[in-house]
Amino acid sequence: MPTPTDKRVELQYKLEEILGSNKVYYRPPENIKLTYPCVVYRLRDGDIQYANNKPYTIKRSYDVQLIHKSADTDLIEALIGAFPYIRFENSFIFDNLIHENFVLYY
Repeated sequence: MPTPTDKRVELQYKLEEILGSNKVYYRPPENIKLTYPCVVYRLRDGDIQYANNKPYTIKRSYDVQLIHKSADTDLIEALIGAFPYIRFENSFIFDNLIHENFVLYY
């Protein structure tokens, strides 16, 4: 059975594959200079299903932020198409960078 760390690393590789680069950051420290486009993600919470008064399945969720400069990108559709349990949250512009925010259960 995969551990939570294995699943997170698997998610890292999958996000890198979608982005087409290794500019995918899990909880990056403040001293890292991000280059764009990039994906920043962090653990959010999870969905726990119970059976016999015990946790039966746990599906972790992540806040995933796609940060890019172009108003036209295929990365949004690529993210949504790659994961069955992903939800678009919102979008905003800050410092001339577009931030697309998703919640991903993985």
